Amino acid sequence: MTALAPNSLNTKDPVCKDLADGQIIRSRELLTRMTDKWSLWALGRLADAAAPLRFSRLLGGIGGVSQKSLTKTLRALEREGLVTRKVFAEVPPRVEYRVTPLSSEMMAPIAPLWRWIAGNLARFGEPCARPGFPAGETLPMFPGSWQPPPCRISWRRGGSTRPERWPAPLPSGR
Repeated sequence: MTALAPNSLNTKDPVCKDLADGQIIRSRELLTRMTDKWSLWALGRLADAAAPLRFSRLLGGIGGVSQKSLTKTLRALEREGLVTRKVFAEVPPRVEYRVTPLSSEMMAPIAPLWRWIAGNLARFGEPCARPGFPAGETLPMFPGSWQPPPCRISWRRGGSTRPERWPAPLPSGR
């Protein structure tokens, strides 16, 4: 791994110009965490909600995320102070999430980028419709639009009935 160059950010910006190496590293960590696969989707869904959301409602509102991934994402957002988590002492347990003022402030400059992307989708073309990418191998991000790949049962010698994914996954290169 290479060391970070002190001037690896926009040095023309007065805020970025005076950052120490440790601050550059921390800002990269935060930017990476905020732009990972599920953080912005979770923050966007929570920000749009009029009231705190329960975990199951949030899980259902973000298409394609697993329970484990959403839990991991919400824990990381809570550690950074972007989400508050309230646990109610009930049976069954109830947990509610809401955005903090810090995350609302952070979402303000991200919203224009989101709108720009939505307004310019046609300029990007179809997903995976580029050389080197097989057509149609994308996972939609919206609830109800994802369909699992077809699955067939292989009756192998020895009585194994383990399902086999079709088409078979690509080799990992080993």
